[in-house]
Amino acid sequence: MAKTYNDLYMDLRQELRRAGINPTSLQPGSDLMQLLLKRNGFDTVEDLYATIGYGGLTSTRAANRFKDEAA
Repeated sequence: MAKTYNDLYMDLRQELRRAGINPTSLQPGSDLMQLLLKRNGFDTVEDLYATIGYGGLTSTRAANRFKDEAA
């Protein structure tokens, strides 16, 4: 069964917490989220979730990329 948008969102939030990032600072539409998306080659948060959904990127790896960028 494919994960829904909400499932992907919750997975990413959990991984962000594990990486030590406050998920509320990366709400879709926030300046920080937009900056991190652009730096990682995504135009929108939906593009990020689509990449995670089809297996091109894991939630863990996305959270770690964001952690490295936000530091």
